[in-house]
Amino acid sequence: MGKTGGFGGNAPGPTRPDGLLIWTSVVEPGGVADIEAVRRHVLPALYPFAATLPTLAGPGYQGAGHGVVVLLPQPSDGNVLS
Repeated sequence: MGKTGGFGGNAPGPTRPDGLLIWTSVVEPGGVADIEAVRRHVLPALYPFAATLPTLAGPGYQGAGHGVVVLLPQPSDGNVLS
């Protein structure tokens, strides 16, 4: 992958379990990391509902905060995560 030098943007937003986008934040420049864009725009809107509506996120969002459950894959070396 890597940078192409062209224009790009990062507009994170939450989706429903079936993948339908619920809301999109303002666009950040493509060089802004996903987690940083989410911290600026999505998490402030999500936190008021986090106690009653847990949110699933991928491994790149580790440390996103209370109510955000990060899914981690099982290691392929035979060890099992508890």
